[in-house]
Amino acid sequence: MADSSFCTACGEAIDPQRDLYCPKCGVPVKGGPADVQARAVYKEITKNTVTWAGVFLLIASIPSIIIGLDCVLNTSVVATKILDVYDPVISLQVLKDNIVTFGTVMLAVGAFGVIGAILCFKHRFWVVALIASIVLLFCGIFSFIGLFLALMAMWFLFSARDGFDEYASKI
Repeated sequence: MADSSFCTACGEAIDPQRDLYCPKCGVPVKGGPADVQARAVYKEITKNTVTWAGVFLLIASIPSIIIGLDCVLNTSVVATKILDVYDPVISLQVLKDNIVTFGTVMLAVGAFGVIGAILCFKHRFWVVALIASIVLLFCGIFSFIGLFLALMAMWFLFSARDGFDEYASKI
């Protein structure tokens, strides 16, 4: 065993070119075939997890976009329905202004979700994708499904950070 080294876990002499695992403790030999294969599998799993996070972000942003478009495009109808149900405490114009503001915010939240999804699909800019999922999570309270999907996306992003290009080199 001219090219021998020692196990990082127990100190047993090993041959990285021949041994897949330490014969004494069973730890994969660093740089050996088992280690290389395990790293390749881990990379593939994290890439897939990031892609699923993107799918969740995209689906979670749909309710925000629909609500935002409805508020911005149908302001008068929404305001009239609100005033029909509730006693008018504020004027119609102030209510319309508030509805447009709310709709614009919802469209922005939906845009955050779409941007986060695109970044996940490209496996780039983990921090920005994470911030997009957090914004979508906190603003997703208008839809239980949106809230759940944004939470799942955030969880996937935390657990699969290595699936983004800027962290993949550290695997």
